[in-house]
Amino acid sequence: GRYLMEPVVFARMVEAASIQATDTVLDVGCGPGYSTAILAHLAGAVIGLEEESDLVDTARGLMLDLGIDNAVLEQIKPTLGYADQAPYEVIVIGGAATNIPDTLLDQLADGGRLVAVIPERHISERCHFGSATLFTKVGGIVGSRPLFDAGIPPLPGFEKEAGFVF
Repeated sequence: GRYLMEPVVFARMVEAASIQATDTVLDVGCGPGYSTAILAHLAGAVIGLEEESDLVDTARGLMLDLGIDNAVLEQIKPTLGYADQAPYEVIVIGGAATNIPDTLLDQLADGGRLVAVIPERHISERCHFGSATLFTKVGGIVGSRPLFDAGIPPLPGFEKEAGFVF
């Protein structure tokens, strides 16, 4: 029931995040580790978060097979982030995210960048269409700007909370 982000969308988001060799990156919803492996080649350190144990095991095996030693995988609910290694210069959310939790924004370093696709509408249960968005944190204030249109699968747990509607 999980899907990898389309490579061109992921590549454009990574490019917009301007990852430096000294950055610590949080890869939220890393699935089987593809995104974590790519990010590990660009950043100083990467923490991949995934809730499903079999995906974490697959990702750990991938890192071992590829000889990647600057990335770790943690089995945790991705919406919680990973405060133990915060703050992060870059956070990448690996799926459509209607709601960006404050826990992730709080773990973003000053001058840090978070990239995510913010859906505007459902095309289907497997694809949400919206805008890849770059969030930046400066002086404790988070601003955002849309980058490009994208349609990607939603990341479980990042849906907008149900609210009262008249």
